[in-house]
Amino acid sequence: MSGKTFLRDWYGDKAKLGVVSPMNLVSQIKAPVFLAAGGEDKRTPIQHTELMERRLKAAGVPVEMLEYKTEGHGFYKPEHRKEYYTRLLAFFNRHLGGATAK
Repeated sequence: MSGKTFLRDWYGDKAKLGVVSPMNLVSQIKAPVFLAAGGEDKRTPIQHTELMERRLKAAGVPVEMLEYKTEGHGFYKPEHRKEYYTRLLAFFNRHLGGATAK
């Protein structure tokens, strides 16, 4: 099964997805958002994440973004993983409570 077939079978018709895309429902998002992306991601181009960040900011939604220009769809370098999880846990701590990573 190709990636496009998988997406169509699981998510439905591409034309109908825009109606329920978070990108188009930013005004309904009320919780703070943490975005993380890789600049070399072939599945989810960085431009999508940057656009989402701009739209969230324009809507007044608290948003934090972490980008690694040399990573793809996932973070594989140990130093990037450490920073990602440290910042993600700090984000959760600020907004949900709990301990921060060291």
